[in-house]
Amino acid sequence: MKTLLNPRWLIVISIIPSIILLLLFYGQFSIIKSLLKTETAEIWLNFSLILTLLTSAQLAYILLGIYKKYNISIFYAFFSLLVYTIFLYAYAQYADILIPFSIPQWMINVDVILYPGSFLMPTLIHALFILVVFSSQKSRLSSAWLSFYMEFRYRY
Repeated sequence: MKTLLNPRWLIVISIIPSIILLLLFYGQFSIIKSLLKTETAEIWLNFSLILTLLTSAQLAYILLGIYKKYNISIFYAFFSLLVYTIFLYAYAQYADILIPFSIPQWMINVDVILYPGSFLMPTLIHALFILVVFSSQKSRLSSAWLSFYMEFRYRY
């Protein structure tokens, strides 16, 4: 589990899926943009801009961690889990606005609603694993005989 603390893992787990998600969003948006209202197009732009900023911030954190040979911190894991959960929740709230019912169904990929959850889930799971690693670190090693002695002492 300690190998998950290496920042290089974030390139595979987070950066590549985020870039793929941005490319898929761009492809879907370029197909339906002529049928969208300007407010809806602005919402598409806002979501893609937020995801781009999150991905850029992660990439900067990764490069800094690799350069300075740091492990991933618990603060990064908590922040990543919080921010991406909020992003997915906001996407779920705006899903009907992003792809309105006025757009013909044959123009929309069937799974476009599921893309963010699918591509951002590795980031969430990795952040959760990091939180588990930090919360379950052993405090110290103790011998079994000492434990038996303490138990015997407190019982009798």
